[in-house]
Amino acid sequence: MKTAAILVLMLWALAAASQDVVKSPVPAECTFSDGSTITVTYSREQRGYRFSTQESVLSVAGGSVPAGDYMAYLNRLSRDHWSLKMLKPAWAGALFVLSLPMSVTASTPSADHSRISFDQTGGSCVMYLRPERSDTILSLVFTKKNMDLAVLP
Repeated sequence: MKTAAILVLMLWALAAASQDVVKSPVPAECTFSDGSTITVTYSREQRGYRFSTQESVLSVAGGSVPAGDYMAYLNRLSRDHWSLKMLKPAWAGALFVLSLPMSVTASTPSADHSRISFDQTGGSCVMYLRPERSDTILSLVFTKKNMDLAVLP
Protein backbone atom coordinates (compact mmCIF):
# COMPACT_ATOMS: atom_id res chain seq x y z
CA MET A 1 0.00 0.00 0.00
CA LYS A 2 2.79 2.39 0.97
CA THR A 3 4.74 1.49 -2.19
CA ALA A 4 1.66 2.10 -4.36
CA ALA A 5 1.11 5.52 -2.78
CA ILE A 6 4.73 6.49 -3.37
CA LEU A 7 4.50 5.27 -6.99
CA VAL A 8 1.33 7.32 -7.57
CA LEU A 9 2.98 10.44 -6.10
CA MET A 10 6.06 9.93 -8.27
CA LEU A 11 3.94 9.55 -11.43
CA TRP A 12 1.90 12.63 -10.51
CA ALA A 13 5.10 14.67 -9.96
CA LEU A 14 6.55 13.45 -13.26
CA ALA A 15 3.36 14.39 -15.13
CA ALA A 16 3.32 17.84 -13.51
CA ALA A 17 6.98 18.41 -14.36
CA SER A 18 6.49 17.40 -18.01
CA GLN A 19 3.55 19.84 -18.31
CA ASP A 20 5.77 22.63 -16.96
CA VAL A 21 8.41 21.83 -19.58
CA VAL A 22 5.82 22.01 -22.37
CA LYS A 23 4.33 25.27 -21.03
CA SER A 24 7.59 27.10 -20.41
CA PRO A 25 8.28 29.49 -23.29
CA VAL A 26 11.58 29.43 -25.11
CA PRO A 27 12.96 32.92 -25.74
CA ALA A 28 14.52 33.96 -29.03
CA GLU A 29 17.39 36.39 -28.75
CA CYS A 30 19.53 38.49 -31.06
CA THR A 31 22.76 40.12 -29.90
CA PHE A 32 24.18 43.21 -31.56
CA SER A 33 27.94 43.68 -31.99
CA ASP A 34 28.10 45.88 -28.86
CA GLY A 35 26.56 43.10 -26.72
CA SER A 36 23.06 44.60 -26.33
CA THR A 37 20.19 42.25 -27.05
CA ILE A 38 16.61 41.95 -28.20
CA THR A 39 14.74 39.10 -26.51
CA VAL A 40 11.28 37.89 -27.55
CA THR A 41 9.23 35.18 -25.83
CA TYR A 42 5.77 33.92 -26.78
CA SER A 43 3.26 34.01 -23.91
CA ARG A 44 0.37 31.55 -24.32
CA GLU A 45 -1.48 33.07 -21.39
CA GLN A 46 -1.57 36.52 -22.98
CA ARG A 47 -1.56 35.25 -26.57
CA GLY A 48 1.20 37.67 -27.35
CA TYR A 49 4.92 38.23 -27.17
CA ARG A 50 7.13 39.64 -24.46
CA PHE A 51 9.57 41.92 -26.26
CA SER A 52 12.58 43.31 -24.40
CA THR A 53 15.45 45.47 -25.56
CA GLN A 54 18.30 46.78 -23.44
CA GLU A 55 18.86 49.83 -25.63
CA SER A 56 16.72 51.78 -28.08
CA VAL A 57 16.40 50.13 -31.50
CA LEU A 58 14.98 51.20 -34.83
CA SER A 59 12.69 49.21 -37.04
CA VAL A 60 13.69 49.48 -40.69
CA ALA A 61 9.93 49.94 -41.23
CA GLY A 62 10.32 53.33 -39.56
CA GLY A 63 9.53 52.97 -35.86
CA SER A 64 11.76 53.80 -32.93
CA VAL A 65 11.49 51.37 -30.01
CA PRO A 66 12.81 52.85 -26.74
CA ALA A 67 14.69 50.50 -24.40
CA GLY A 68 12.45 48.47 -22.10
CA ASP A 69 9.93 45.66 -21.83
CA TYR A 70 6.79 45.45 -23.96
CA MET A 71 3.84 43.19 -24.67
CA ALA A 72 3.52 42.78 -28.41
CA TYR A 73 0.60 41.41 -30.42
CA LEU A 74 0.22 40.53 -34.07
CA ASN A 75 -2.39 42.63 -35.82
CA ARG A 76 -3.72 41.23 -39.10
CA LEU A 77 -5.08 44.00 -41.29
CA SER A 78 -5.54 41.76 -44.36
CA ARG A 79 -3.96 38.58 -45.73
CA ASP A 80 -0.83 40.42 -46.84
CA HIS A 81 -0.75 43.26 -44.31
CA TRP A 82 0.30 42.59 -40.71
CA SER A 83 1.73 44.78 -37.99
CA LEU A 84 3.34 44.22 -34.62
CA LYS A 85 1.51 46.28 -32.01
CA MET A 86 3.74 46.98 -29.01
CA LEU A 87 2.36 48.15 -25.67
CA LYS A 88 4.20 49.46 -22.63
CA PRO A 89 2.77 50.96 -19.46
CA ALA A 90 3.77 54.61 -19.22
CA TRP A 91 3.27 57.44 -16.74
CA ALA A 92 0.01 57.93 -14.76
CA GLY A 93 -1.76 54.88 -16.21
CA ALA A 94 -1.10 55.90 -19.82
CA LEU A 95 0.01 53.34 -22.38
CA PHE A 96 2.83 53.75 -24.90
CA VAL A 97 1.64 52.17 -28.16
CA LEU A 98 3.73 51.51 -31.25
CA SER A 99 2.56 49.74 -34.40
CA LEU A 100 5.26 48.44 -36.76
CA PRO A 101 4.42 47.12 -40.25
CA MET A 102 5.79 43.65 -40.95
CA SER A 103 6.96 41.95 -44.14
CA VAL A 104 4.91 38.90 -45.14
CA THR A 105 6.14 35.83 -47.01
CA ALA A 106 4.60 32.44 -47.72
CA SER A 107 5.61 29.74 -45.30
CA THR A 108 7.40 26.66 -46.56
CA PRO A 109 7.48 23.38 -44.66
CA SER A 110 10.57 23.20 -42.50
CA ALA A 111 11.98 21.12 -39.70
CA ASP A 112 12.13 24.25 -37.54
CA HIS A 113 8.66 24.97 -36.17
CA SER A 114 9.77 27.78 -33.88
CA ARG A 115 7.20 30.49 -33.38
CA ILE A 116 9.97 33.10 -33.01
CA SER A 117 13.49 33.24 -34.41
CA PHE A 118 16.19 35.78 -35.27
CA ASP A 119 18.90 36.11 -37.89
CA GLN A 120 21.72 38.51 -37.21
CA THR A 121 23.04 40.16 -40.34
CA GLY A 122 25.81 42.65 -39.71
CA GLY A 123 24.43 45.46 -37.56
CA SER A 124 20.82 44.31 -37.75
CA CYS A 125 18.56 41.65 -36.28
CA VAL A 126 15.83 40.14 -38.45
CA MET A 127 12.97 38.81 -36.32
CA TYR A 128 10.74 36.08 -37.79
CA LEU A 129 7.31 35.26 -36.34
CA ARG A 130 5.05 32.38 -37.36
CA PRO A 131 1.41 33.14 -36.51
CA GLU A 132 -0.79 30.27 -35.35
CA ARG A 133 -2.99 28.72 -38.01
CA SER A 134 -1.34 30.68 -40.80
CA ASP A 135 0.69 29.82 -43.86
CA THR A 136 2.83 32.94 -43.56
CA ILE A 137 6.08 34.02 -41.98
CA LEU A 138 6.27 37.59 -40.73
CA SER A 139 9.52 39.48 -40.44
CA LEU A 140 10.75 42.75 -39.05
CA VAL A 141 14.28 44.19 -39.22
CA PHE A 142 15.77 46.02 -36.23
CA THR A 143 18.99 47.98 -36.05
CA LYS A 144 20.66 49.91 -33.24
CA LYS A 145 19.57 53.52 -32.98
CA ASN A 146 23.10 54.85 -33.36
CA MET A 147 24.01 52.71 -36.40
CA ASP A 148 23.61 53.70 -40.02
CA LEU A 149 21.03 51.82 -42.05
CA ALA A 150 22.19 50.24 -45.28
CA VAL A 151 21.07 52.09 -48.36
CA LEU A 152 19.36 49.88 -50.92
CA PRO A 153 19.93 50.62 -54.63
